Amino acid sequence: MKPLINVSHDFIFTKLHGMWANAIRGNTLERLFKSTTVENLQRELAALGFTNTRRDSFHKELIEREMATLNSIRNQLGHRMAAFYDALIARVYYENLKTILNYRFLPELEADITALLVELPWLPEFSTSELLKTKDVDAFLKHLPLVNEEDAEPLAAITRELNDSLDIMAAECAVDQLFYANLVARARAATLDVRDELCRLVRREIDIVNLCMLLRNVRTYHLPPERMSTLWIQDGDALPVAFLDELVTCPSHPEVVKHLPRRFQALLEPFVTADLYLSENTLWNAMFQDALMLFRNFDRPALSIAAYPFLLRSETLNLSRVFEGVHFGIPSRDMRDMMIGA
Repeated sequence: MKPLINVSHDFIFTKLHGMWANAIRGNTLERLFKSTTVENLQRELAALGFTNTRRDSFHKELIEREMATLNSIRNQLGHRMAAFYDALIARVYYENLKTILNYRFLPELEADITALLVELPWLPEFSTSELLKTKDVDAFLKHLPLVNEEDAEPLAAITRELNDSLDIMAAECAVDQLFYANLVARARAATLDVRDELCRLVRREIDIVNLCMLLRNVRTYHLPPERMSTLWIQDGDALPVAFLDELVTCPSHPEVVKHLPRRFQALLEPFVTADLYLSENTLWNAMFQDALMLFRNFDRPALSIAAYPFLLRSETLNLSRVFEGVHFGIPSRDMRDMMIGA
């Protein structure tokens, strides 16, 4: 990482609000999902500065763009907030790791995974060919770079368990648990002027991830409660894992919603019989609104630093959904329902 330049919060506040004013949202976003054809969409994206408008490379460029933005902000922050941004950027490392675990330990998967990995100069580089060719777990762990040294022991445990069980869902959830544990720790170590709000944002994101997993299980997976209890992410805000263990026994989506805290009931009750993506999108929209409210707090400019990454992520997700929606011929009115904060 580059050396830090500790810039005043007022300066960063102004810069971030300028960046958000130029984000791809509102009318610009609507123009994209009304493109109707892939060719029109590619022209619109090129006009916005995207250089990779092919499907196999566009999503990588989106993530690289998001992380480059976070890194440019990170380099202007003090050590504590920079450490939180480092933890956010490390999401790419953990996503790459999940891809590598899939292709190394599930023998039916064979592909050149280079195109699937997002490489960032600020993160450890995976020696992909060596990792995929390793003969045993010890050799794999020897070649595995770490983004955090304290990850060594848990990643060794995850890898050994995967090698024995071939349970990739458990391994991926364990990697997600590690990512969020690091993110929560960095939020708790943030500067006092944003610590409470930042922790609340991260913990609410954990609630949403767990709740989406719960609703998918009720609708689709039907995994037993004892299995689900190993998959939850710790340190949620309103949904502790003990409560999730109780909810997982509910027989239906409406029953789950009926037992949720009132905030979640109000959000989800209109969608209990609708497609699941509408419930999930409603939750992420609520998260977006929480972040936006903090971002717009002009009396406390430091909060913009805490909130901006959550707004930026919504832009990435929206563009990804538009890209896929146009490719699959989803009507623009349906794509509008898929947008976050739009």
